[in-house]
Amino acid sequence: MEAIIVWTNKARSLSCAVLYPFLAPAKINDDVLRRLQKIFNGLEPFKVEFSHTQWFGDQVLWLAPEPDFAFRQLTDALCREFPDLLPYGGTISDPTPHLTVADGSPIKLMRDAESRVKAQLPIPVHISGVSVMVGSNEIGSWRTVTEIPLTQT
Repeated sequence: MEAIIVWTNKARSLSCAVLYPFLAPAKINDDVLRRLQKIFNGLEPFKVEFSHTQWFGDQVLWLAPEPDFAFRQLTDALCREFPDLLPYGGTISDPTPHLTVADGSPIKLMRDAESRVKAQLPIPVHISGVSVMVGSNEIGSWRTVTEIPLTQT
């Protein structure tokens, strides 16, 4: 089991990773949740648009949020609060905010998915909160531990 923090938009059932991996699920306690709430205190909901597809090699099809500043800002804030946690375990020095569409599927299926997604673009999204999720590589294993709304204080 592992954990992730994602921006959420329930109306569209979308999520974008903000910090992955996060703490081991057993270490997500009330103190950690209070620290997360402190980070999000004062942040207001915001709007982004997903207007084009991109690829990481031929393994991952994704959409880029525009603008991406708020995503980068939150990742930086989380890394300051949890300095032992680096995005993708420190393997990527400047992680790209993105919404994964397909990952590791046969290339033909991903190209077909890309065509279908392009027909729906642009996708405007209102980001209203963050979720802490835990799960594994098993299909259907991810569940939400807590949701933290973005609220201006």
